Amino acid sequence: SFVYSLPRKEVVDLIKHFSPPEKRLNIEELNGIILIDDSYNANPKSMENAIKVLSLQPREKIAIIGEMLELGRESKVE
Repeated sequence: SFVYSLPRKEVVDLIKHFSPPEKRLNIEELNGIILIDDSYNANPKSMENAIKVLSLQPREKIAIIGEMLELGRESKVE
């Protein structure tokens, strides 16, 4: 494991200016509807995290979930 020693102000600045990669837990509001796009290379853990973020929203919720392909050993063999 790595241990970094950064000044607190630098950490705060990094967090303030952080934006996730495209299609990785991006949150947008469209006409009063919150859309969470976590479609980039989805996997069970990223889906769990997206659903947790969605659950924190104070509104009605709908999840549209597609297939998770390319999961390696976790893929279901048909």
